[in-house]
Amino acid sequence: MFTTVLLTEKALSDHDVRRVAHLHDPEPVHVHVVVPSHDDRSELAEAVDDIARADFADVLHDEDAGRTPSQLASAAEREVEASIAALLSAGVAQVDGEVAGGNPVDRVVELARSLDADEVVVITEPHLLADWTRRDWASRLRHSLDLPVLHVVSGTDQVVS
Repeated sequence: MFTTVLLTEKALSDHDVRRVAHLHDPEPVHVHVVVPSHDDRSELAEAVDDIARADFADVLHDEDAGRTPSQLASAAEREVEASIAALLSAGVAQVDGEVAGGNPVDRVVELARSLDADEVVVITEPHLLADWTRRDWASRLRHSLDLPVLHVVSGTDQVVS
């Protein structure tokens, strides 16, 4: 069975579910979903990304402001559960997952090694500053693992790197 560790910022969109579910057809796949319990990006990086995407409404809006670590972890757990359910209903042979409480890149590296993963898939919103400076999750994972790492923009077929 082909094993994929999937790092995503939020619950998978329908498009992302279809993409992941059929990425290695007809081979059966085990997907381990990881969602961080918090956003590890700086407010400055988020503002730059919002401006670059012309998403001016979000420039000064912090979605996580005022939420406790417990509330953030609960929201991440719901996103993991939703992604697991969607992948299973799309026909993925085996799906499990977890919330990464610390550094999500470090956790994915541990998981990829312990699960003897065949690849890592990273699905994120566009993060122009992090992608440009190669500080994005996928670049950091490639530096730490000797595995293929596919980075795509959520809800699209756009491959970042």
